[in-house]
Amino acid sequence: MHDYPTLHTMVKDARSNSPHEVRHLLIHPIKNESGFMLTKLVSGIQSEIATGKLYEVEQRADAAMQEWAREGFRYRREREPAYEDLKSTVTLAMLMGYKVVYDPAYADVRRMNLMGAVPLTQWLGRAGKNGGGYQYAFTGTTILASPTLPPGHGINMAPSTEEFLQTMRQAIEIQKTVGSMVELILG
Repeated sequence: MHDYPTLHTMVKDARSNSPHEVRHLLIHPIKNESGFMLTKLVSGIQSEIATGKLYEVEQRADAAMQEWAREGFRYRREREPAYEDLKSTVTLAMLMGYKVVYDPAYADVRRMNLMGAVPLTQWLGRAGKNGGGYQYAFTGTTILASPTLPPGHGINMAPSTEEFLQTMRQAIEIQKTVGSMVELILG
């Protein structure tokens, strides 16, 4: 028996005529007891759904995921990042038992922090350039930090294939000016 949570993640894509949204269910063993707790995490806010034996809690998790599927959510595909804001990603990483992120941007030889270790509670995320920002995804052992385009970037989606490809090339070039994608190890 393990003592770390089981994680289920579902995503609603922006292309489904609603805003992009990520929801998580976590099944935690209850310390010093033989029971389990089911919690949901939405927009960085955790709420308890149920407690009980593992089978009962898994049944409740299945029911919750089926309900979310009826609302337009889908299961996150293997190796597909579920991008969220910084607060939501940090909260999830902490619920999964991590306490530290190793961010090279925080490495400091003078302070003997060669690995850039930062407590998750104090990590401010990555700073984008040129008005851009970052979005984050928890992968199970790391956090992906991916740059986002600045507001008013001037890119308009075009209908034809060639125009679409040209637009995407422009978007990628603008995104590169914000910063690079980074995979940060958790501890």
